[in-house]
Amino acid sequence: MKDEELYKKEEINSQKINIDVLPLLSKLYHGKLVVIIVTIIFIIVGIINAFTSDRDYTASEVVVPEQEQDMKSSLMNSLSSFMDLSSVAGSDEGAYNVTIFPEMATSKPFLASLLKCNVSPSPKSKIRKKTGKVNMSLYDYYTDSTRITTTEKVIGGIKKILHLEKKDSIGNINKIDNTHYTKQQEKLIKKMASSVDVVINKKTGITTISFTCDDPAVAQQIADTVSCRLQTMVINYKTLKAKEKLKYYTKISDEARIRLIKLQKKYAAAADENFFVELQSVKGNIDRIEQDAILAQEAYNTIEKQRISALMEVQDAKPVFVVLEPASYPNKANSSRAVKVIIYTLLGFILSSAWAIFGSQLRTTWKRDWDVIKSNKTTKDENN
Repeated sequence: MKDEELYKKEEINSQKINIDVLPLLSKLYHGKLVVIIVTIIFIIVGIINAFTSDRDYTASEVVVPEQEQDMKSSLMNSLSSFMDLSSVAGSDEGAYNVTIFPEMATSKPFLASLLKCNVSPSPKSKIRKKTGKVNMSLYDYYTDSTRITTTEKVIGGIKKILHLEKKDSIGNINKIDNTHYTKQQEKLIKKMASSVDVVINKKTGITTISFTCDDPAVAQQIADTVSCRLQTMVINYKTLKAKEKLKYYTKISDEARIRLIKLQKKYAAAADENFFVELQSVKGNIDRIEQDAILAQEAYNTIEKQRISALMEVQDAKPVFVVLEPASYPNKANSSRAVKVIIYTLLGFILSSAWAIFGSQLRTTWKRDWDVIKSNKTTKDENN
């Protein structure tokens, strides 16, 4: 009995669904003219947008951090045994954690520095054909008027007519104040931030650095520049402490060497001048100078060992990056024009279909609400 009741309920529900769907399909059929016209309009807009807007290209470079720990440790151990550098020890930190790459790549000072890079647009680019320039800064490339699309011109014209956009000086790009950016600089840096992408595989450490631009040559050049600069920043950061230590030991080693040379010269001059003198006071003075020179020699040898140790620490702390795949010229755009047209077509069809099905109900609801508002207003006026 229960199975029969369940079966009947399911049959009734399916009939309800069929009954609910049929009126919707009927409304869609009666409004087919609106659907066709709106869809065609969206297709035309999609075609215009696809052929007037710039196509984006993405260039990527794949790097992996590698630290030759075994080789460096064996080298340090060999030098330690040879030079008695018992204080020297290998770095236990291993490969540098590159998870800081995304934060570094999207920081405002880093992006602002990229705007000063020289780029060479592809020979087929609009900016190169119209200006004839082979090389220019990335800032000049982004701000050149020949790159403005039809859509941007229309939007810019509307803003200018309505006075929605105020003129703001970009300032000298070579003297950007990293503590105070103008609105135009902020806008440009924000655009740069959306163009840079860093993806890290936390298990393997493989890092993919990408840059997106409407010119494939510029995308390839900046992707390579971003990769090189990030590597340099990490190397400088990792070796900063060791370099300061090396600088200190180099300074005191030079001072110790100068002192040693002075004492050696002083001892040699005193020994030569008093070679035939047998006075004990003179011999005692020469012996004292000789002892000072010996102590200076020992001090210099100790400091020099520490300097060599610091030099090896710099090398040991330096991370090594292996480029698995260099940034190459992207021949294919990120999305084709056909995809844009299809998206606009689907959008037009969905919106027009929704209006054909629910438009009459919305109009009825809006009319009823408006009549209620008018009647309430009339009643208030009569009461007053």
